[in-house]
Amino acid sequence: MKKRILKSMAFVLVLTLLIGVSGAQANSQHDQLKQHFDKALSAYSSAMGAKLYQKNDLLSDQVHNLIVERKLFYERYFQLGLHSELLNISTKFEPTAAVQLSENTYQVQEMVTLTGKPILQVAEDYPVYRAYLLAAEMAKDADLSRYLKQTAEEIRAAVQESIDANTFEITIINLHKVAFNPQTGQLVSDCFTSEANDDPGTDKVEWVDGKAMRVEPDFTHLPDYEIYNVTVEVLAQQILEDLKAVSSGSINSDYILQ
Repeated sequence: MKKRILKSMAFVLVLTLLIGVSGAQANSQHDQLKQHFDKALSAYSSAMGAKLYQKNDLLSDQVHNLIVERKLFYERYFQLGLHSELLNISTKFEPTAAVQLSENTYQVQEMVTLTGKPILQVAEDYPVYRAYLLAAEMAKDADLSRYLKQTAEEIRAAVQESIDANTFEITIINLHKVAFNPQTGQLVSDCFTSEANDDPGTDKVEWVDGKAMRVEPDFTHLPDYEIYNVTVEVLAQQILEDLKAVSSGSINSDYILQ
């Protein structure tokens, strides 16, 4: 009986040791996988920020092409939507908060910081400033004209402050779904969106048939696009019409040019 008990105890001890070794190996493999995943994300961020991007073996050709597309998109976004020059791109992933969706697919958040410089360098050339001055000339009422001139000066001062600041930054938060190959340590696909709550977002890419497809935002809905793509005369008339529709205080529709 004692021999049986001793054999049973020995078996349990060996089994416990094997489980412990197996668990340690699994933890080690998990840590190595995480390190490879973090390294691939770091390569992605570095490639986004590099002025001259050289292909990295940790990124598939498809992801490489996506990075090139993203850089061109951000340049276009600044030019058309913000009337600015894009100077720098900086991205940062949060791998510690990554969520594993399937065996090789992860959800991870990215913070994109874009640094730009206004194309406009003379405050008096700002279309809205010129439109307010023109609206002041068009208004029949002297009080309204003074109000429009005062507003024009406030706009000019704000634009000058922006010019003096030289550069500005905007931040975009993207939620990515990336596919990672643990055998090669390579990111093989990526799609993402900046959509949040009621905000449709401006930065959105879907993965279709092995390729990244940009969901292009409507730049015409961005304020600076309209400002720089209509005449000052049209802007001035819009200002007067807006004041007529939303009159307040001493400014009312009687002051507006009929």
